[in-house]
Amino acid sequence: MIQTVLGGLAWPRLLAIGWGKFSSGAASRQGKMRLPAWTEPARRLGTLIPGRANLSRVIQVRPRGLRSSATLVLASVSNAVVAQSITSAPASLDVIAAVPANEIWAIAAAIIAVCTVAAYVLRGGAGRHGKTLLLATLLTVSALWSNSTSWAQMFAQFTQPAGQTLAIPVVPIVNEGALQGFEPADFLNSAGKALRISALAPPNFNQCFPDFPTSALPPAGGGGPPACAVGYVLGAGSSCRVDVDAICKSLATQATALISVSPTSLVFEANGSATVMVSADPASPQAAQNVMATIPGGSGLLVQSSTCTAPLSAGASCSITFTGSVVEGPTMVTVSGANTAAATLGVTVVASPPISISIAPTSLVFEANGNATVTVSADPASPQAAQNVMATIPGGSGLSVQSSTCTAPLSAGASCSITFTGSMLEGPTMVTVSGANTTVSTLGVTVAASPTISITSPVLANRVINVLSVTGLDLTVANDAPSAVNATAITVTNKAAVPDLMVDDSDCVSVAPGASCTLRLTSNTPYVPSTITVGGTNTANSPTTLIAFSHVGGLVFEISGGTGKVAADAAQSFSSSWTGSFSDVSGASSLDDGAANTAAIIANPACSGAPASCAAQRCQDLGTDWYLPAVNELVGMQAALCAGGSGCKFGGISLGYHWTSTQQSNLSARNVNMLFGVSLLDVKSTIYPVRCVKKF
Repeated sequence: MIQTVLGGLAWPRLLAIGWGKFSSGAASRQGKMRLPAWTEPARRLGTLIPGRANLSRVIQVRPRGLRSSATLVLASVSNAVVAQSITSAPASLDVIAAVPANEIWAIAAAIIAVCTVAAYVLRGGAGRHGKTLLLATLLTVSALWSNSTSWAQMFAQFTQPAGQTLAIPVVPIVNEGALQGFEPADFLNSAGKALRISALAPPNFNQCFPDFPTSALPPAGGGGPPACAVGYVLGAGSSCRVDVDAICKSLATQATALISVSPTSLVFEANGSATVMVSADPASPQAAQNVMATIPGGSGLLVQSSTCTAPLSAGASCSITFTGSVVEGPTMVTVSGANTAAATLGVTVVASPPISISIAPTSLVFEANGNATVTVSADPASPQAAQNVMATIPGGSGLSVQSSTCTAPLSAGASCSITFTGSMLEGPTMVTVSGANTTVSTLGVTVAASPTISITSPVLANRVINVLSVTGLDLTVANDAPSAVNATAITVTNKAAVPDLMVDDSDCVSVAPGASCTLRLTSNTPYVPSTITVGGTNTANSPTTLIAFSHVGGLVFEISGGTGKVAADAAQSFSSSWTGSFSDVSGASSLDDGAANTAAIIANPACSGAPASCAAQRCQDLGTDWYLPAVNELVGMQAALCAGGSGCKFGGISLGYHWTSTQQSNLSARNVNMLFGVSLLDVKSTIYPVRCVKKF
């Protein structure tokens, strides 16, 4: 308390302000008073010291005994003397003994005596004897005042040209109960000549922190006068600074932290782990830095993980987890930090039973150059992770591991996978799957021929897509029974002739041997009959099929520049004579324009007189946009729907001759053979099949 109060110049402020309070009060009651010259320093001190208003109530003095009160003020100033100190000497290198500062108790006693006697006398006590006592006290204080060492300690000034020793005050800065730092100590050379700092005894840890700091301190500040370093020459009237803040904060970072470990011994199975808790003593002066475990050389122990990388503050804890794959111990491991003592931990690794693993499925079959995957699972009750799980393939086998997710430790209840491949037919080949600390599982692996597929339905004549219909055409694709493996990712692999064809192959991701799947085909664009190819990612073959398109009520057989023509389907087909009688029909001789021919025929009496026997009229009866095709139009229909010489594929078109609308003479007209696509002549009264045509 004395150090704090005196080091901060509280006593000089208190007494000088008391003098000012007294003098002003006396003047108000007794009129103008003439004070002796020797009281002037005290009066000025009371005027200059800040905080006068706040301290003026500490000491109340009366106007009696003015000389004694002034002497009281002048005798009550001193700094605390503690172990830390700074010593000055003349700037020359001559060795001169330092003047010690040792009047602290005398000054303190004088302050108490003056205050007591002054209060007693000024209140009218003891009369003449009291004044005599006060005078004696003032003489004592005057003697102390004349001592320049006391003066120097009071104002942190070097006043002795021969050098002297002054105390270094340690004044904490506290904000809302938290220590923030320390006031710097500035020293002024008032000796009238240059001085050299000959010795410096800075504060120690206990002087800076009588109680250990409980929180981290902010960084030390800077600035101010030059540092008071040993050898530094302090010019007359100049100041230097002892950076108490930096000194104390440096000591805080150098203090030793106290740590402990719990438990003090660990035991775990090989490839297992165990954890020790490291705790910082709540009384540690600072955080433990860089706490880590040191494992002796030759040990198989490893630090698996640690939460001790950050500074460990007082009262806090962190953990270090150890592992090891080899039986050993107890091995003595030390745990320490950069600023802590070491704690010792015994670690023992014992043998462990094998971890149980299982595989699914227990057999694999895949095609040459394909692959298949087995899943490896660790028993959920396993006490530790399965290590180094891998597959062992017998020598001479063409199998290989394509990929594996089992390289990392496999914890209890977890799974990983191993994928095999091979280019040669073999099997079943017995492959073992195991880890460094696991049971062994056996897997049969067979490399088989690639599967073959076929399009089984519908029949070709019904492989027709209704344009703009959501139902589309469902093609059934089978994985042929002799296949040993699933056919995968079956889809339409080539649709170059029908680029707008849409394929839903979601049902054909994987098709087992003997099973089948459905490809749904739809289109918003009409096409002439075209060939598509179907295949899978692992199939040995890629079958093809012809598909047709139904649009605006008929089968598309011609597309040109966004327009086209359709043939009436089987339900709209019929047989008829060209006309019921003979007549030369003007305008019905076009080889390409069946619509014009039809209009001419219908207008002729040979047709209009017997419409039931007129093929052109009967086409018109299907709809005004239907007509009897010209010879080249019917040849085009045969080429699209019946090509190949093996009969018509779609629409149920019968083989043989069909009427066209192209007239040859008044007796005959042209027909087309739908098997070969050739045109001949026949009399108009002959009955032939008819397929009407419509444009779109």
